[in-house]
Amino acid sequence: MGAELVSGFLDRHYRVATLSRTKTTFITNMLRARKDRHFHWGAVDGRDHEALRAFVKEVGERLGRIDVLVNNAGIAMEGILPTMRTRDIVEAFEVNLTAALVLAQACSRVMLRQGSGCIVNISSVHAIRGHSGVAVYSATKAALDGLTRSLARELGPRQIRVNSVAPGYFDSDMVSDMAEEQKRRIARRTPLGRLARIDDVANAVHFLTSDQASFITGQTLVVDGGNYMLTAPTLAQIESIVHGRIRAVLAERVGEVARLSSTDKLSATLGLSSLDLAFLVAELEAELGVDPFAKLVSITSVRSVGDLVLAYQQALFPELQRGGDEHAVAAAVKRAQTRRTRRKRR
Repeated sequence: MGAELVSGFLDRHYRVATLSRTKTTFITNMLRARKDRHFHWGAVDGRDHEALRAFVKEVGERLGRIDVLVNNAGIAMEGILPTMRTRDIVEAFEVNLTAALVLAQACSRVMLRQGSGCIVNISSVHAIRGHSGVAVYSATKAALDGLTRSLARELGPRQIRVNSVAPGYFDSDMVSDMAEEQKRRIARRTPLGRLARIDDVANAVHFLTSDQASFITGQTLVVDGGNYMLTAPTLAQIESIVHGRIRAVLAERVGEVARLSSTDKLSATLGLSSLDLAFLVAELEAELGVDPFAKLVSITSVRSVGDLVLAYQQALFPELQRGGDEHAVAAAVKRAQTRRTRRKRR
């Protein structure tokens, strides 16, 4: 992510200064290619506050001004809070939050003298939607979003803008240990059908630092392909969704159904054949990742379709006690209807 941001700013003719604890291959190549004319790097540990301030002072003297600060440094911290070590919690806050505060303080002093500037904090969708196992990480990123809104009010009168970018899952070291099947499931439930690319996130940062965003401040821009807007429906909403979709499917087979109850049997009451049910569950498998052969026997009533959706949702997101995927149900039933229509034409 850092390399993509640096390359993008250099391509936009910025002079760039960046820091990290160690010199990566990317940094070595950049220093060799740029010969320090437009690129500066410093070996700084983000937990060393004095070193951070010294780096900002050096950059200000070296480049003459600081127009943009991107707080991108961060570490992933997973674990159930009651079982985590205190020193790990403290380290997460030091790297993800305190370092950003120190850099924002130091850079904003330079920007105040200039009368202009822009700060972008890299947050996360975890700051907006709670997920089990990332309580500490979520807290650090939520704090960044709070910093963004308050600092935007403090610095706005001096024409200094402050925004956040909250990425969803994207190709980075933080998801390198994630199983491929889990990545595919996340992609399936994403309206745009894939995980984010690094350049998707970097482009959002570059937009917020550009003149095109000159009247945007205090905002959190979510870059997750639409996942954030998919809030989990309640059980009552799931039942309503399932009723509506099944009613639409039945309309073509047996005519309009005036009343549809959760207890209606899909075969005995509504007239769906075993082959119809097989196709319906196969479509649910394609959308939701459930095992069609294991679940087919449990699909007997209207309610059982909703229960299947709930079971999938809870397996993917254990923290959701009540929820479902409206888009997946709608797409599954629609495709099942299409297949039945094709069989009729044959």
